[in-house]
Amino acid sequence: MKASTRDSFEVALELVKKLTPEEKLQLSKVLERDLLDARLSALLKVFRTEEITLDDIAVETEAVRKEIYLREKGTEGHR
Repeated sequence: MKASTRDSFEVALELVKKLTPEEKLQLSKVLERDLLDARLSALLKVFRTEEITLDDIAVETEAVRKEIYLREKGTEGHR
């Protein structure tokens, strides 16, 4: 971290220490939401592709559902 960024961070920490518990909770929720948005965006970039279609996803989803159904149906007789 650069010195100016570090100084700004220290100032921000001092300000956070002065917040009420309710304000800290509100800040925590905002930071959590921002972090989640950033992580989701990064994840979507990793998986972005033109090679897969919604039809491909639907076919794979149906195959997995059928597999689960058959597995569960097969275990019902063993109970």
